[in-house]
Amino acid sequence: MSNKPSAFAVVIVAMFFSSCGIPGADKRSDPESAAREFTAAVDHQDIDRLRAIMSPEITMFYPFLALRSNDRDAVIDVFEGPFARRRASAPGPRYLNLEPTDFKTQWLGRDAAVVTYHLDRGELMGRRTAVVRWNGDQWEIVSFHASQVPKP
Repeated sequence: MSNKPSAFAVVIVAMFFSSCGIPGADKRSDPESAAREFTAAVDHQDIDRLRAIMSPEITMFYPFLALRSNDRDAVIDVFEGPFARRRASAPGPRYLNLEPTDFKTQWLGRDAAVVTYHLDRGELMGRRTAVVRWNGDQWEIVSFHASQVPKP
């Protein structure tokens, strides 16, 4: 008699854990994907990708503007002009060559999380915080805060 679990037992255990909302069970386990997609949309200056990852009621603070936007349309208004100008005048896509690093996810329950990460911006360190929520299909950003600080 073998001490190895049967294939049937392995399948039953996997089904149990996937149905319990355990992180890792499906794409719901990856709230970081929303932050990565947001950063890729900015890097590619892609307004449609940006719109698709944001909740309609997103709030956003910007690294270089003394401004808070209070919904998706207001955020799009801020990005739309600069995106169009850069796309018309620079080679790309990958206009900014953004490389997010040092991700940390803090779960706020099964359907929400805070995702923080960094962007190396030369002499500046970009710090990003995204509050994300599972909407039934994907992770969407409900709040985003961006700041820049000089590197030590």
